[in-house]
Amino acid sequence: MRFNWGTGIVVAMIVFMSFIVTLVVIMSGSGDGLEESGYYEKGNRHDEKLEAMQNAAKLGAALEIKWLQTARSVSIDFGTGNAPDSGNVLLKRPSDLRLDFDQSLRPGMDSQVVSWEGRQSGLWNVECSWHQQGRRYFKAQQLLIP
Repeated sequence: MRFNWGTGIVVAMIVFMSFIVTLVVIMSGSGDGLEESGYYEKGNRHDEKLEAMQNAAKLGAALEIKWLQTARSVSIDFGTGNAPDSGNVLLKRPSDLRLDFDQSLRPGMDSQVVSWEGRQSGLWNVECSWHQQGRRYFKAQQLLIP
């Protein structure tokens, strides 16, 4: 059986459209895992976060977040006399939302340590929010964990 050129064009278009429809179905069903839940509410509280960031900036170089290679941990140093009353540190992995974890800060401690046992290396966003003497503070920093 021999096809003419018109039949060939129609068959090629049908195959191409089937391929495109298949890709659309596959891509619409898969989530990317990068969207945070409750992002709308977080957007409404943006002014509070900006004020907390300004409060932290007024502290100057008091808060230092760094990686300790020897202890395989993240160190959060508030400086002498700047111990938080309460707060938490959130470590976010930009490439995978499921690896994010949260740890509460111990009140009254000038220096805090987050153990890195069982965690992946790579780029992490560290978000530290705390209360001290009735004021909110917030600092975010990226760390590259080797």
